[in-house]
Amino acid sequence: MKIGAFTLCVLFGTFVFVESASAQSTPNWITAPARYAIGDIHPGDILKARARNVGADLAVTCGGKPVDNLESSPEPASPSITNLIFILPQIDPGFVSCKLRSGGMESPSSSRILVMDAGNTLTVRLPGQALYQKLEVTDNGLDTEHTTMKPIRNALIEVVDVSSQRVISQSESESNGDFLVPVPPDATNLVIRAVSRLSSLDLKVEDNTNGNRFYYIYSPVIDMREPHAKVPVVDRSRTSGAFNILEQIQRANDFVHAADPQFGAFPFTIFWSERNQKKSGSIKDGLVGTTFFSLPSGTAYVLGDRNTDSDEYDDSVLIHEYAHMLAAKFSRDDSIGGEHRLGDNLDPRVAWSEGWANFFSCAVRNDSIYRDSSGPGGANVLRFDLEENYPPNSWTGYGSETSVQALLWDFLDDKSELADTAQFDFSQIWTAFTDLSSNHFVYLQYFLDHMIIRNPSASDSIQRMAQAQAIDFQPDVIPSITNPFPSFIAMNSSRPGELDSLSPKRTNLAQSSHFFVFTTNGGPVSIQLSVGLGTTNNPSANDLDLYLFDLNGKQISKSDNGLNQGELIPSVPLLPGAYVIEVRSYFTNNKGSTVFNSGHYNLRLTAQ
Repeated sequence: MKIGAFTLCVLFGTFVFVESASAQSTPNWITAPARYAIGDIHPGDILKARARNVGADLAVTCGGKPVDNLESSPEPASPSITNLIFILPQIDPGFVSCKLRSGGMESPSSSRILVMDAGNTLTVRLPGQALYQKLEVTDNGLDTEHTTMKPIRNALIEVVDVSSQRVISQSESESNGDFLVPVPPDATNLVIRAVSRLSSLDLKVEDNTNGNRFYYIYSPVIDMREPHAKVPVVDRSRTSGAFNILEQIQRANDFVHAADPQFGAFPFTIFWSERNQKKSGSIKDGLVGTTFFSLPSGTAYVLGDRNTDSDEYDDSVLIHEYAHMLAAKFSRDDSIGGEHRLGDNLDPRVAWSEGWANFFSCAVRNDSIYRDSSGPGGANVLRFDLEENYPPNSWTGYGSETSVQALLWDFLDDKSELADTAQFDFSQIWTAFTDLSSNHFVYLQYFLDHMIIRNPSASDSIQRMAQAQAIDFQPDVIPSITNPFPSFIAMNSSRPGELDSLSPKRTNLAQSSHFFVFTTNGGPVSIQLSVGLGTTNNPSANDLDLYLFDLNGKQISKSDNGLNQGELIPSVPLLPGAYVIEVRSYFTNNKGSTVFNSGHYNLRLTAQ
């Protein structure tokens, strides 16, 4: 086995490649200042490397795959330098990135090594550029008449033998779509294709209605016996939608990484098809229901049926949905989901989640206007502007996604408005956002609390800006909102209220459920709910239910006796701590349908 050598060092907090000065012979690749390396390296070869400023958590990948048998030791003369030995994993021939990750930071993909094929035939470097067609969403809808060509960034580039359909080498596109691929000098029937996945991260877009296959953009057929300039890999069809989806996720990741260098992008699979539509059923037939991202499953689904709703070019929507995934992974998202409109008084957890996602989408795009096209040909547009603090018919308060997004946008933007007296960069907002991972039943109040902790000198300004949105925020008081969520109920006391999900037919409004928090030193408690008719005066829809949760939202007990009956959770033993009671006005029947109710209630909590 051959031994190659390279050196990795740290400059201004990021890893950069430099030419090795310690190789016993000519290095198998030279990386700086050249953008590409040359050499004679094969999978299974033992490579030597040197790294600077890495710790015990060091990990090395080549071509997106972890290396085998990584050994490291400090260099005696320079303790900040670590000597590495590892085996190159089994990866396809071509230009591949070798990357470091340590201390939460990752090396860039700017330098690559050339992994040769078994016959060492990849001796010619062929340049090219990969581009996709971009459609914009305007106030008039999806604009299919005025298009631009955009670079395909950081994507896997493959050279394919047309006759055998065999991939003979790989590479990666640059930020401007340029790439360089190694090819045999005598090949006569080749194509180069861009793949709808990143080269160094398993982030990909697949067609769920076509066997979960990648999307490809192909070059013309290439005969290496003829001279070639830059090879075009260009698409002007709907295939470009897959690459726009990939671009928007990268755009969001780049934005967060600029604010937090320790942020690490993560792999997942996005399923998109022209057949994906707003019906639920067979995923392989495109019945995906809506555009959504799911962290637990590591998947996302994007609508594509232009007769009803397609989202592959709705950048606002794509980044909004990705924001929910970021919240679940790096912060906390307790939203119960459901439809939401700007005029709603929502469950505060929903308002925070949706307002945050709207804000993040606009922040990434550096545009306060959110647009979502729908309808035949994308002619209908949902449009709102985060600069507009009080849109017509909107709700204000922490149950309003309008208030949440407007307040966050006012924190970030540099426009001077009445009561807009503080400005923060996104790194400050992101830090407070990630602090939410320590909270429970997360809503706007907790974010404001963390902003004050992180930025105490801005306390007065944050308070005034929150109060301008009808949020009575009091930074020096615990809790810091005069009407907190959940509201407090003392032991051996009662609380009256009224719920109504029957009128709006909604489960996620503030009037759909009420939540109460209590603390106990331990021991059994009893929770009783008496129920009466509400303002709807409908005795056939007067079924309120009772639930008990811990602070993580895990259900401990419930009482759901049925129509026109009180509820009782009798003598449930509890450990010392805080717990949450929910009084709910809806339920799911045995046919899977939601049943809505309304009614007055009296809730009593008793220590046994």
